[in-house]
Amino acid sequence: MIPLAIRDPRLTPRRVDQPVESLDILPTLLDLLGIEVEIPLSGRSLAPAMRGDPIPIRPILAQTEIFSQYTADSLILGRWKLIADRSGALRRSADGEIVLRPKTRARGEPAYYLFDRELDPLERYDVADRHPKVAHEMRARLAAMLETSKIQPARMKASLLPQYPKLDSDELDELRALGYLDDQRDP
Repeated sequence: MIPLAIRDPRLTPRRVDQPVESLDILPTLLDLLGIEVEIPLSGRSLAPAMRGDPIPIRPILAQTEIFSQYTADSLILGRWKLIADRSGALRRSADGEIVLRPKTRARGEPAYYLFDRELDPLERYDVADRHPKVAHEMRARLAAMLETSKIQPARMKASLLPQYPKLDSDELDELRALGYLDDQRDP
């Protein structure tokens, strides 16, 4: 989770603990500035929450990829967070804590982990065994959201990625000297 801070001098500062999405920022700023747009926006304004009004809880779909070593899809809904680990990088330690380890298996059927964010805000302990109905419902909802959004599970299509120019050997040497590249992998 990444904290979001927006200050409007006309409003009393307050903390909103409900997760929101980055696509809510533009509608929020437009609302606070009183600017109406005619095009539909994907997000929603958070200005009501900033004024102290409740905003409905809605599911948040997130996708993570870290250097192809860790890929996951997750769904946050209220107090619950489900992670579908597609890389096999999450492991349970001896004390039951979920930790990120180097990839140890090929991609296949994801491993699912359910976290109770109210009781475990650091998302350290899988509670799927204690809440099988919640885990099952969250898995079904995650699958449906991935299907309806047509998002590739934890992978962007290459055509959506920015295209960068090829670097020549002098540029690569400069980046290596600055510590941005190691000798085993070039961009």
